[in-house]
Formats: sequence, structure tokens, C-alpha cells
Amino acid sequence: MDLEFKLIIGFFSTIALVVVLLVGVKLIANKPIFNYSEGERVGVLRKISKKGLFYKTYEGELMLNAGMGTVKLDTFNFSVSSQSVADSLNANIGKEIKIHYNQYLLVPYRVGSRSYVIDGFELVE
Repeated sequence: MDLEFKLIIGFFSTIALVVVLLVGVKLIANKPIFNYSEGERVGVLRKISKKGLFYKTYEGELMLNAGMGTVKLDTFNFSVSSQSVADSLNANIGKEIKIHYNQYLLVPYRVGSRSYVIDGFELVE
């Protein structure tokens, strides 16, 4: 093999290894990575629960078009980023809320099972 080819292969192998290590460290650090999108959704909070075999995470479900006269109800499933937000949500089940979410491409298992992670909400009057 040509020396120049070996150097190119070594260079790209090193970059790939560094990327894999950074992703691994980020996942171990319990932080979601690769924020794909963020936004807000409005709906009626249907449920909030704590799930998991080894690591319990808060998961919720929002009914998006409740009360709009439609037969089919669309739901929005999400994970909750903190216990304080989950406790506040639990006190508002059945109420119309507006949530702020971030969608991540990689979410550590300790954060939740959904790619949508909410970090706050407010009641809709």
C-alpha cells in the first residue's frame, strides 16, 4: 500500500474514533445529544407516569386535538427532563397545557424512552 493512502486511512480512523468517544461520553453523562428540533405543543395532558426496569424515567402523553369535534385523537408522547416538572404535570392531569419540547436524535436511557424531551409547560386559559 502507498504511504499516502495509509496516512489518509489513519487520519479518518482517528477522527471516527474521537467522534465515537465523544458520543459515548455524552451518553454516559446523561445528556441528550444532537438537538434536532424544538417547539411547543398544546393539548390536554392525558397521563404522566414513571417507567423503567432499572432506571425510572417520567413519560407523558398529550391529547393534541381534544375537544375539537374530531373522532380520532392524536397523541404526543414525551419524556420529562426533571422530577419537579413531572410533579407539576402530575398535578395538572386533564387540563389544557402548552409544553416546550426539544427533539433529540440520541437520548440516553436514563433520561427517557422518547426522542421528545420536555423541559417546561404552562397552563392554557
